[in-house]
Amino acid sequence: MMSSSNRQTDLGQTLFNIARTAINCNPLIKEVYKNNLQKSKSGLSAIGVVMHKIIRIVYGMLKTNTAFNPDIDRGNTEHAALKKPKVVVIKSRRFQEFDSLVPASKKQNKKREEQKASQKE
Repeated sequence: MMSSSNRQTDLGQTLFNIARTAINCNPLIKEVYKNNLQKSKSGLSAIGVVMHKIIRIVYGMLKTNTAFNPDIDRGNTEHAALKKPKVVVIKSRRFQEFDSLVPASKKQNKKREEQKASQKE
């Protein structure tokens, strides 16, 4: 009897082998793999992305009960890219403006209230 960890390992190995084969045989998957390599991901990381893509494709096929069509997948990818807002994230918080109304914690809020009370007296 196989334990669940062995089944998960077997599933992961099977999916890994499917991904490696799909990179060689499927133009859509090859494109996904090359795009991730160009984004300076390592080879194994790009294969991980391909594995995730394959799982999403299989899920979509099962959900809609249709055969795989790469044109539909490309259309969905383009539609998602248009829908997704471009968000610029400032990694450094030191450029944020100070807001005295927003306490950092309950302790900080208590200190500010005590300071206000002492200034009123």
